[in-house]
Amino acid sequence: MTQINLKFTPKNEDLVYLGWKCATTRDEPKGKVGDVFPVRDRLYRILDILPVEFTQIGIFYTVDGFDNVLDYAVELKNIYPEIKWNTIIYVHFFAYVGDKK
Repeated sequence: MTQINLKFTPKNEDLVYLGWKCATTRDEPKGKVGDVFPVRDRLYRILDILPVEFTQIGIFYTVDGFDNVLDYAVELKNIYPEIKWNTIIYVHFFAYVGDKK
């Protein structure tokens, strides 16, 4: 287990903190299963990293904190403009494990 840093926007930090976001989608794997990362004064553990085609994002938008798939797709395209429909992206599932010490 390693502590890593994952960057979140303030809005996404709020969603993680409130429990509305339990996954983050990135263009490459960030860390490994079992690694932990801080969000504010809490630690979260990566439970799984799932590689999926961008075309499959409709399955994951709610766990990533979005109300609809269109907002999720637009956000991903803004962050990663090089993404195409067949691009592999990585959905990182995580859970709260305790307060930072």
